[in-house]
Amino acid sequence: MTGSANWAYWAIPLIVLGGLLQYLFGPAPHQQERATQQTPTPEVSTPNQNVMVDGVDVKNALGDSLSDLRTSLQEVTDVASAQAALPKLEAAKTQIDKVSNLVGQLTPDQRKTIAGMIAAVMPTINRLTDRVLEIPGVGDVLRSTIDPVKTKLADLSGPSTVGSGR
Repeated sequence: MTGSANWAYWAIPLIVLGGLLQYLFGPAPHQQERATQQTPTPEVSTPNQNVMVDGVDVKNALGDSLSDLRTSLQEVTDVASAQAALPKLEAAKTQIDKVSNLVGQLTPDQRKTIAGMIAAVMPTINRLTDRVLEIPGVGDVLRSTIDPVKTKLADLSGPSTVGSGR
């Protein structure tokens, strides 16, 4: 009886640990089901809807810029990493500025697509920029790039972009 009870002292914690790891790191079936039922973002829901202006695919350029912006912000942990991320953030800012300059040539539906893309990622961008700017010294390095980007994205995602003929 002592030998058979001894294995239980090891097996039960291992089973509990395995279940905990599955819960924390494995996708739950109800989450997968929910993800497939969600309405896709405008960039996914209309694959045949290109947003082309002057030979530039505005939608893809903006998507790449937002992805680069998000990735660069995620990599910032201190002043040194902020300085390393600055060229990527400035490149994303430049691309977002180009997109902003082309918005006036977009149809209302195209502007809605662009505004929807931006609105979908803004909570993440805002959270990341807030986190990064709270790191001591990082604001001095990145604020002059981050603040104009956030302002430009807010303008592009706002109702004035969707309804105006800018």
